[in-house]
Amino acid sequence: MRKISIGQAWTESLAFLGAEGRIVWAVALALIALPAALIESVAPSAGAAASPPIWLSLLNFVLTLVMLVGQLALTRLALRPGESAGGALALASRRIWPLFGAMLLVIAPAVVILSILLVALVGATPSPQALATNPASALVLFVTVVLFVWFGARVIMITPTAMNERGGPVVLLRRAFALSRGNLLRILAFLLLFGATVLVSLYVVTGIVAPAIGLLLGPVTSLSPAALVGGLLVGLVQMGVAVINGVMTARLYAQANATAGDSWGAA
Repeated sequence: MRKISIGQAWTESLAFLGAEGRIVWAVALALIALPAALIESVAPSAGAAASPPIWLSLLNFVLTLVMLVGQLALTRLALRPGESAGGALALASRRIWPLFGAMLLVIAPAVVILSILLVALVGATPSPQALATNPASALVLFVTVVLFVWFGARVIMITPTAMNERGGPVVLLRRAFALSRGNLLRILAFLLLFGATVLVSLYVVTGIVAPAIGLLLGPVTSLSPAALVGGLLVGLVQMGVAVINGVMTARLYAQANATAGDSWGAA
């Protein structure tokens, strides 16, 4: 099978953004940056509470779904240049549920297994101190992180798969594994580089810029000027991450799908 090329995907992504940037950034601003900014602006109201109020949890859930639909729509636009934003959003609102199901199929068992292992190792209520002083629990967490990164690399193309092919959660997982076969090291390199860039960007915004905003605009409380400005900055960073991630994975999928045999029906 022909290997995917990260460099080619990057070149194609830049060309796509140059041609379709207006519609892409408009969708990303409305469905990713603004919801993320709202979450960050309202969240400080629960900062001192043991648990957030129910209304805040519901708001975060709804806004997260909106952001996921936006991410799916961006991926569709990158797969089918020239398609309308309305068409991409309509498809995204339908395909989010099989994708959500695929995520649950993996995340739910993983959380249960990890919880059982940690409870067996450090007791019924694992604390950071207990985890830090128990070598076995540290090993379990290390293995979990390694498996998480490996699995993320194997299913990196599940979003474009969901937006370009038919099928339910199991089909999506199986196709994503097939598309990444033979390209694991290249995908891991992309994930590590992309992840490092994201972490640095978030650190600059939350660790340097946000405190400076707090000094200039006052304390960060729910919907305060400092919270609004800081939330907007975080939202813009998340928008950039979503656009790059969505377009790059779409172009990687296009390369892999051209050499992975017949797609299982276009969506």
